[in-house]
Amino acid sequence: MNPALFDSFINLLPRLEQQLSQGVGHRYMTVLVYDDLAEAERVFSSNPAVYPATGRKSFKQAPIMARVRDTGRPYVAMDRPALIRDFPDHETIFAMDCGSLVNLPIRIAGEIVGQINLLHEQHFYTEHKVESALRIVSMTVAEWVSINPTSHSAAK
Repeated sequence: MNPALFDSFINLLPRLEQQLSQGVGHRYMTVLVYDDLAEAERVFSSNPAVYPATGRKSFKQAPIMARVRDTGRPYVAMDRPALIRDFPDHETIFAMDCGSLVNLPIRIAGEIVGQINLLHEQHFYTEHKVESALRIVSMTVAEWVSINPTSHSAAK
């Protein structure tokens, strides 16, 4: 993604956070953008003191993140045992008083280019809430693509 397009996408994220907060709910949100180096960069954090908006993760160290990228499907951890099983940083998640999460793929022109991570209390993310979150993300990204017509050719 070219720098101007990337900046435009980053500027969209606070509004997307507000829409997800109102439409679904979350205590905490991050956004990761995948790169060609088998890594993802955190480009947005609703709590940068805990998770700065500059962190990087490799897919090798984050198999759930790789699953979201490879399948294009959301991943839901409903409770603390699932977080313990699947996330090495579960203690940090628990310290933020969160016990469930959902990872939502970001799709531009059919390509999965990143993911949104929402955290909340245990058992918060029902199937209905996940569907609502996917709809909000899809509509917001589609609106962004419509005003940035070159975004579909620069997804990766």
